[in-house]
Amino acid sequence: MHNKQLILALSLILTYLLVGCSVVTKSVSTTNEDKHHITEVDSHGNVIIGSINKYQSPHLKVGQTLRVRFGNGKEITCPLVIDYSDVPKGQYLARFDRDDGKIKFAVNEGSIAEKLDLTKDTEVNIEIDK
Repeated sequence: MHNKQLILALSLILTYLLVGCSVVTKSVSTTNEDKHHITEVDSHGNVIIGSINKYQSPHLKVGQTLRVRFGNGKEITCPLVIDYSDVPKGQYLARFDRDDGKIKFAVNEGSIAEKLDLTKDTEVNIEIDK
């Protein structure tokens, strides 16, 4: 009986550790093969990631800080906000489009595409910064 209790206790501890460790840095990608790409650069120079939207990404919440690595080697850290004006002029931001819910990265009153030399199909890796 003692061995069964010890095995159960160790199993519970291991489960707790595995679950706890898995949320330290949460990647937005679901698998290694599910890479995100810029699907559009709009007329303002914002970049849209069509594979991520607020309806299918409940773990992304306004107020979180995102660490974004682009396939061209550029990296930014920015807040997920509601409106462009939630950050000072010239600062990076992420927000969900009001119409289709897709996530977009931008510079308040600027062009992130121009500033970071980003184009359609550039690979994107997004993590929630803890």
